[in-house]
Amino acid sequence: MILTTEKLEIYILDKVKKLGNVSIEEYYFNNDTHNQEGVYIFSDELRCYHFVVSERGSEVLHKVTDNIFEITFWTLESITFSMADRQTQSGDKYRERLLNNQLELLGLAGENYKKIGEAYTNELLNR
Repeated sequence: MILTTEKLEIYILDKVKKLGNVSIEEYYFNNDTHNQEGVYIFSDELRCYHFVVSERGSEVLHKVTDNIFEITFWTLESITFSMADRQTQSGDKYRERLLNNQLELLGLAGENYKKIGEAYTNELLNR
């Protein structure tokens, strides 16, 4: 069963709360971008969830899924990356430390999010 956009928002924000006091003012739970930059998360009448990144009035990323875990992971991954970037000092092995910090944050939301994040991180680090 696909959640409505309103119920999806409640579900995802419940996971985001586990990250602590996080500002997500650039995340919108609707499909009306009004040419504003931000991340738009919503469900549609076709029983799909959408994760849309808009920059300078244009879509730069649009992912679609029918899986609640996946849409939630995409959202958490985006939020935790920004958080980890702000927390990580520049210097040697910055990328590795950034991704490890992100994994710690994903773990706060749930072990399954961390596991998927680890697989993604390993792929990035082995490139």
